[in-house]
Formats: sequence, C-alpha cells, structure tokens
Amino acid sequence: MSIPELRERLLAKLKEDKERMVESEARSRDLKRAIENIDKKIRDTEDEILGNNKLSEENKKKYEAMYEVEKEMNDFITNFETNREKVREKMHTLQNSIVTTLENTSNLMTAMKTIPTVEEHEKIIND
Repeated sequence: MSIPELRERLLAKLKEDKERMVESEARSRDLKRAIENIDKKIRDTEDEILGNNKLSEENKKKYEAMYEVEKEMNDFITNFETNREKVREKMHTLQNSIVTTLENTSNLMTAMKTIPTVEEHEKIIND
C-alpha cells in the first residue's frame, strides 16, 4: 500500500474511533444521569420511610400495595417451575381422560350398530 492510502485508512479508522468514543461518552453521561436519578429516588424513598414516620397514610398504603405486588411476583417466579409441572401433569391427565372417553364413545357407537331396532327385536321374538 502506498503512503497516501495508508494515511486515508488511518484517518478513516481514527474517525470511526472518535465517533465511537463520542457515542460511548454520551451513553456514559446518560447512564450516570439515570444512576443519579435512581439514587435520588432511593434516598427520597428511604427518607420518607425512615424519616420520623412522615409518610402519609396514602403513601403507606401505596408502599404496602407495591410490596405485596413484589412479593406476589417473587412467589410466582420462585414457584413457576413447580406450578408449570403441575399444570403439565394435569393437562396430561385430562388428555388421557379425553382419549379414554372418546374410545369408550366409539366402542359404544360400534356396539349400538349391532343392537337391533324395535322392529327387528319384535321380529326376532315372533320368530
């Protein structure tokens, strides 16, 4: 490669690297702002919770409701595999029950074809 080509390649590479650095710095600033906002919300919440019980009854109810929802979600996640297996077993049992019922129905329908009608029965009795 010639020197001008190498120079162009290096300049292009430098430009790409600079663009990536600018993007990374922007992402870093955004993340820092998000972390600061979350930290502020955490501090505010802790202050509300621990700050001499200054929580209003309405806020207490909101926090309790949020805690209950979080507890339910955690329970759901914790018990998900067990519950899923129970549901699968129940579905399998129901499917087997349906198959058995269909087989019995089919057998009964087949048997009904061999049962004589009222006229045929009377004819058999009279003969």
